[in-house]
Amino acid sequence: MNSRIYILLSLFCLAFAASAVPGQTGADDRPFGFERRREEPVPKNVLETREKMRINKLSKDYAEMLDRGEEVLKLTERVMRSFTANGRLSGVDIATIGSIEKDVKKIRDDLGGDDDDEKVDDILSEHDKQPTVADAVTTLKTTTATLMDELKKTTRFSISAAAIQSTNAVIAITRFLRSGK
Repeated sequence: MNSRIYILLSLFCLAFAASAVPGQTGADDRPFGFERRREEPVPKNVLETREKMRINKLSKDYAEMLDRGEEVLKLTERVMRSFTANGRLSGVDIATIGSIEKDVKKIRDDLGGDDDDEKVDDILSEHDKQPTVADAVTTLKTTTATLMDELKKTTRFSISAAAIQSTNAVIAITRFLRSGK
């Protein structure tokens, strides 16, 4: 009976030791017994399809950016007409200016630009004159037109520093107009 206990105890120890072996890993962190699968090369037609999809997306994004620029130009013209007719900015005009700022930020992001904290005084002031709302509305219109011209000159493959600078100027002017100063 004593030999049976030794045999059972030996078998138990052997089974316990064998259960720990799969928990060990190889040099590339794979458990022993698992072979690395070789990745099959991607077929040429799949690569071509992916590239066509990427090009189509870039073209679509570029067209959307141009459409957004056209919309910003129309909204700016609407604000200019309203300000000329009323002599002040209405609540609707302020909301329109907010949407102009939002769209121009999207354009700047699409161009890969960043905020440069340009001061509105640097954009609007002439000969140390305090900027007025009328100056800001006029400058907004001309700067937006300049932005649209720059966007039309760019391609989907280029980055235009002038267009990014124009977006930053438009954003600074819209912030000035929305603040009511």
